[in-house]
Amino acid sequence: MRVIILRFFLIFLAFLPLAIEAQELDLDKIVAPEDTRPKEFEEYLVQLAWQNSPINRGLEAIRGIYDLDKSLAKKAWMNDLSASFNLNNISISQLIDPNLEIPVFFPIYNLQAGFNLGTLLSTKDRVRAAEIRKEIAQFDLDQKKLSTRREVLEAYNAILAAEEIDDIRKTAAKDAKANYILISEKFRLSEVDFDQLNQASGSYYAAQESTALAEADIKTSIVRLEELIGTSYEEALKYKKKLENREKSKRGRK
Repeated sequence: MRVIILRFFLIFLAFLPLAIEAQELDLDKIVAPEDTRPKEFEEYLVQLAWQNSPINRGLEAIRGIYDLDKSLAKKAWMNDLSASFNLNNISISQLIDPNLEIPVFFPIYNLQAGFNLGTLLSTKDRVRAAEIRKEIAQFDLDQKKLSTRREVLEAYNAILAAEEIDDIRKTAAKDAKANYILISEKFRLSEVDFDQLNQASGSYYAAQESTALAEADIKTSIVRLEELIGTSYEEALKYKKKLENREKSKRGRK
């Protein structure tokens, strides 16, 4: 029985690589192409960050330079190609107006051509080297797209989390204020002692401070996102509003 189980296990291991297919990276899903308008606000933010980043533009320019390097490498052998042409003036004049006392020198003209064999033979390797440098530049671009997406989504999620925390703290601050007012009134009527009033007061001001910190966190998160997308968050939200209106219009037609 153990032998049979072992055989099935070995067969499973043999066919396992065939069942596993490598999933290729679709960069259009990492960063939406410039000629498309994303259907989700988060994807729009990622697209903005990619388009407006000077570093990303620089990486694209470097990749373009390597295209030029490849073209120059293909033509490098032409730089060492040389040719010369000389005329023997005396011999030509003798042919036109012969004078037996003056000898005719041959050849009448000289034509020379030369090239650098080393450059010609290394052209293929130079072209391949340029292609490899371009591939490396493309890898850098792909990696930058992945990191740009991560940074933008983290910054946007930080805003959403800060806004949610702010709502919770504002609710807590509102309750703390109502409790403080109630305890203050009871203290005035001598229904509670000073320690209870002091505790209610401390809770209220702590809630106010917590709310202020939450609002600061929102502003800080927005600044971070704006640094990435290259425009104001308020301006970017206009696109989100368009998406929401478009979705409402679709629902209305249904």
